[in-house]
Amino acid sequence: MNIEIEWLYDSTECDQAGCSGGYSTGAIVRQDGTTILELIPAASCFGGDSWDREEVYKALILTLLPEVNLSEY
Repeated sequence: MNIEIEWLYDSTECDQAGCSGGYSTGAIVRQDGTTILELIPAASCFGGDSWDREEVYKALILTLLPEVNLSEY
């Protein structure tokens, strides 16, 4: 099995007072050339969609092994 992770980045500029823009990250994950996970970043001034590396790896584990129960302490 071959897993490929394509890291994605998005940024935006903002003219609103007090906002310096936004930045977000995400990834597309492929298994043997087939896309199995899309976490597309969408930067915005307030919120937006973003996944850090830990969140991407956790989503990948749950996609490949859905029977796994991840516990955090």
